[in-house]
Amino acid sequence: MINEKIFYKNPNRPIKCIRGKPFSANNSGVPMHFHPELEFLIIEAGRMKNRLEGEEHVTQSGDIIFFNKGIPHATQPIADGTVQHMIQFKIPSTFRGALRYLSDILARTVVPAFVFHPDDADYADLSSHLVDMIEQYDDSSVAADYRTTSDIYYVISLLHRRGILADERAAFDFNRLQRLVPLFEYIDSHFFEPISLDYCAELLRLNKSYLSRLFRNSTGITLWDFINFVRVSKSEEMLAGNMNLTEVAYAAGFSSPSYFHRTFRRYKQLSPSEYRRLYRGDGLM
Repeated sequence: MINEKIFYKNPNRPIKCIRGKPFSANNSGVPMHFHPELEFLIIEAGRMKNRLEGEEHVTQSGDIIFFNKGIPHATQPIADGTVQHMIQFKIPSTFRGALRYLSDILARTVVPAFVFHPDDADYADLSSHLVDMIEQYDDSSVAADYRTTSDIYYVISLLHRRGILADERAAFDFNRLQRLVPLFEYIDSHFFEPISLDYCAELLRLNKSYLSRLFRNSTGITLWDFINFVRVSKSEEMLAGNMNLTEVAYAAGFSSPSYFHRTFRRYKQLSPSEYRRLYRGDGLM
């Protein structure tokens, strides 16, 4: 399975669009992969087989299939002349500052995939905004930036209205999270240093046991899971550079290269070296 690294042509727009071209039924398609972006495929002609872990969808001309973030999926044309257009983009988080990591940790997607058919009540609106994203994609103007951003927010609101996307506000206790903000910010800026439970408790003026319970009850994960997730996220940026893997491990705050390797694979489903090769490649498309 491939953890796809998606490259954005325009840094002001975290979106990638590909206009389709006719495929034959003999085309092998795209192998099983996943990525943190949402993905839509507009089937203009022909038929596609869309495979997920544990389920399969066959889409045909006029259908739009949606894949949620982080969901492994594979696609393959099953009719000659199949044409699909692809749109991928990240979900703008409602969290700010160091709380943004909680959006990435929130993997509790409500619906892994969904097929919109032409007779769906929301089909016309969805199709209109997706097509607009494709048409604006090669326009580098500020006006096109704003228009694409508007399209993205509309599509996200539609998915929330349909209950397809997970609600951050429902997943986390915001009142409790507010109490932990200083700790989130500290970890975000001191990830490369040893971080002890004693210091974290002292920072918030809380008992260590209470802090551990409060953190887990507020976020659904342990404090150490969060620290490791932040460190892995920071290491992704470093892997794009020229540091060797041992240097990246220590710079990201891990106690050893082997622990870095295990933790990175746990969160990313591939090793740091595999991630680096993928990052430096051209992706899947």
